[in-house]
Amino acid sequence: MDAITFFLERYKAYQDYPSFLVDGLSDEQLRSSPDPSLNPILWLLWHTARSEDVGINRLLTDDTQVYHNGPWRSLLNAEPRRFGTGMTKDEVHSFCARIHPIELTAYRAAVKKKTIDVVTSLPPEKLDDIISEEFYRKVFTDEGVGGTAAGWLADIYSDSTKGWLLGHLGLTHNFYHIGQAATVRRLYGLENPW
Repeated sequence: MDAITFFLERYKAYQDYPSFLVDGLSDEQLRSSPDPSLNPILWLLWHTARSEDVGINRLLTDDTQVYHNGPWRSLLNAEPRRFGTGMTKDEVHSFCARIHPIELTAYRAAVKKKTIDVVTSLPPEKLDDIISEEFYRKVFTDEGVGGTAAGWLADIYSDSTKGWLLGHLGLTHNFYHIGQAATVRRLYGLENPW
């Protein structure tokens, strides 16, 4: 199995989880968390979609993010550039109070479609290409995506391959936050379907 096929198989599994995570939760439960150390499920779903959009469409392909190809800013009622890393608890709370869940589901679907399109057309040899620290700094700092965390994000991602970035922002980062969302769900007393 090649790396692209592996990615697509694991990515399909990840995309099945969000609908399970929101089943049976009230609007208030989606927008809050029973434990102040954990982010609300809506924020986690938004953050993973935004991180994937930035990672796959901006960093991996040097293209335009899905977020900037359409009316997503007004539909979601969310700040357009940041993807949430480094947000304070107050910022997370304010964000969750105003985001529109139905539009978030549509945005996530648009990001998924674009990710699949990008990955299926990506030549496997491109996965070995190095993304420069300068490009990370341009996106995270100059374009404002990284917010207050821009500097250390650029340091962490610096000189990584496109394959590493695809695996991280397309899979491991997403599964990490899905696990957090499952924990929030359990704290509300609801079962997880897996």
